[in-house]
Amino acid sequence: MTSDFVPQLHAEQEWPDGVKKEFQANLNKFMATLTEESASMQGKTRLYIPDEHISDVDTAVRDKDLIQRLESTVIYWTRQIKEVVSN
Repeated sequence: MTSDFVPQLHAEQEWPDGVKKEFQANLNKFMATLTEESASMQGKTRLYIPDEHISDVDTAVRDKDLIQRLESTVIYWTRQIKEVVSN
């Protein structure tokens, strides 16, 4: 999924902005959950790192959708880490 489908879906240019924004956010959540579940079946903890192309830091800082997606990922990581530490 990560190497084949996710880059294609992130590169989609024909979708309306609202649809693309919501889809990318949900895709990151899905991939984080999928990564967590597949790793837990092996008795491991693995943090999903989203494939965000940040070539220009100045532009990325102004992209509120990107910032929101990355913040959601960090929140998900925090929950995973708390769970591991408490176990």
